[in-house]
Amino acid sequence: MSTLNKPKWYITLSAVAGALLPLSMAPFHWWPIAFLSLALFWIGVNRGHKLYSTLAYGAGMYAVGIHWVYVSMATFSGINPVVSTLLLACLVAVLVILFFGPIGWAFNRLNKWRLSPFTFALIFTIGESTRNWLMTGFPWLMVGYSQTDTWLNGYAPIGGVLLVSFVVVFISATIADLWISRTREHSQWIGGVCAALLLTLSPVFAKIEYTEKSKPLNVLLVQPNVAQEHKWDRNRLQGYKRDLVKLTVPHLESIDLAIWPEAAVPELQMYAAPYLNRVEQLALNSNTQIITGMPMYIDRVFYNGAIGLGGAPWEYRKTRLVPFGEYIPFESVTGKLFKLLELPNESQGSGEPNQPPFNVDGVPVALDICYEVAYNGIIARQARHADMLATISNDGWFGRSIGPLQHLQMAQMRAIENRKPMLRSTNNGVSAIIDAHGNIVATEESFKKTTVKATIESRQGLTPYTLIGNWPVVAIAAMLLAIALIRPRRALVTEQPN
Repeated sequence: MSTLNKPKWYITLSAVAGALLPLSMAPFHWWPIAFLSLALFWIGVNRGHKLYSTLAYGAGMYAVGIHWVYVSMATFSGINPVVSTLLLACLVAVLVILFFGPIGWAFNRLNKWRLSPFTFALIFTIGESTRNWLMTGFPWLMVGYSQTDTWLNGYAPIGGVLLVSFVVVFISATIADLWISRTREHSQWIGGVCAALLLTLSPVFAKIEYTEKSKPLNVLLVQPNVAQEHKWDRNRLQGYKRDLVKLTVPHLESIDLAIWPEAAVPELQMYAAPYLNRVEQLALNSNTQIITGMPMYIDRVFYNGAIGLGGAPWEYRKTRLVPFGEYIPFESVTGKLFKLLELPNESQGSGEPNQPPFNVDGVPVALDICYEVAYNGIIARQARHADMLATISNDGWFGRSIGPLQHLQMAQMRAIENRKPMLRSTNNGVSAIIDAHGNIVATEESFKKTTVKATIESRQGLTPYTLIGNWPVVAIAAMLLAIALIRPRRALVTEQPN
């Protein structure tokens, strides 16, 4: 194979490797594929053009992993299918440049050296961490989610999904390095031993409880299954509100908390006040409390929010908004383009970061709305002051695609990271009650008008991750990477053969 064609072959290999990664996550759960994907990527980066191989990996990953965005645009936002396809392609391109461009640049800076598995994993993890904050972030498809249901999730309560990602990337690259090497260097054997230790220690960490059982709550999740295309139809509003009550009332005497999904009451709070007063009276009469999502209009600003009924007055306003869905980044520029294309272009308001939890019979329950559950730093901050976690969502925007199941897997990882149960109430699925180890205790099928009910133990205490968040993993990775760049021959990277 010529020198010219060789890099192109490995760029293609990297693109295929990236396309494989989403198959290791929900809804497929073929978790060994994550190791195959990253091993192939490591080979592609070391044998081909580092920057182009990295961009190709990101393109393959996003093209397969977030194709469900097309459904929300073409099916429910009324955008022309051709325009929707172009917008999806633009989104993939932006995400690749934003999040994989810096990784490829860092790989390329070491062009004189062959990347060791250790350095490869450090750079990848630091790059993955930027998805939590760069340009508000888009923390979808992190490698660590592939191990939500495996013994490697034992690292999540220590360093979150990022630490799980590092472990998977390092083990994958180490296996590939040992497999393709004709001669074994001392550093490779050390890497192999470290990989084996990481595999062995995770089950030990997984058995540590970190938090203690506290007061149990009888919980009801209401799944009204409102068709997304009819969600805001004023002629159907009264029927929607009746359905919420009908699904809830039979259980009121036997539950402590009922949770209705995001925008369950599709009416501004000020207009829904008479209805909400009646619902609250039902809750008070049965000594029950209810959380419902609903839109708010406060001081001339719209919010995606939630309120509590049956207890002390409480409300929550969503803090992390969906780019181009709930707010327009660089609105002075992009807003004009959205108007030209006749797309929705009005930004919502965002709530304060430190909003208090909802108190349910002495148990503080922290709430987040939809997209926020993807940000583990937000949930960790909430978990410091709560004994139970809850998330409400409306994944009807994504139809029967893989998006809602990816979203559920993220909620499971948040429970594992903080060792606290997670209650997930959605409009049409997947609603689920998740225990502190990420196991689904109770759920129902999607696109069905139903309820999910279970008794779940609240948990007191903090995991290391809840206490310190993402920064230690990122800081340690950055420090070790700096050492690798300063002293590259000390087993972190090795000189390329001529």
